[in-house]
Amino acid sequence: MSQRFYFDLEKGLQTIRDYKGVDARDRYEAINEATAVLEKMRKIGVLPRNEEGWLLSIKDTSRVTLIRLPVMPCVLATA
Repeated sequence: MSQRFYFDLEKGLQTIRDYKGVDARDRYEAINEATAVLEKMRKIGVLPRNEEGWLLSIKDTSRVTLIRLPVMPCVLATA
């Protein structure tokens, strides 16, 4: 049975709240979903590509933080 998870991005006093959330079977599937969401946010310009210090907080339906993960900056390849 799936449950709803929310992904909030935090850096110091800045917070980008996830009001929509996603359905996932467990926190491990939620982490995989979060990875895809982060990449999409980078592509559309919501999350800076190379800025350090962001944390991803995965929260349950009660908005209790289950896990916090550092968001690694995107490393651009040079030719």
